[in-house]
Amino acid sequence: MSGQSLIKGSDGGLALVTGEWSQDKHDYIHRLANIFSTGMKNRSKFRCFIDLLAGPGLCVIEGTQTEFFGSPLQAINIRDRFTNYYFNDINPGSITSLRTRVANLTTPPVPHYF
Repeated sequence: MSGQSLIKGSDGGLALVTGEWSQDKHDYIHRLANIFSTGMKNRSKFRCFIDLLAGPGLCVIEGTQTEFFGSPLQAINIRDRFTNYYFNDINPGSITSLRTRVANLTTPPVPHYF
């Protein structure tokens, strides 16, 4: 995401510096992704989550040490996962950090990055 600050997260990868309001936004993304994917799992063979401004997958509230998952990891960490994930970001370092975080999940999906 261009124009936004990136710092080193607690896991060594990049983290996006955000405002406190962003935690609520990402909580809504998690809840809506869960509702949609669970509701559609028996209606559609494929369910895709597309995030064109994915970032590194980890956020830090500005001026604090508080970290939380960004939208890609919020959408992955739901009960009934989407069948396909597509992540994009203008910053190659963000995609590298996101790839590492997804790969380190207990049961990682196989997302597409571009």
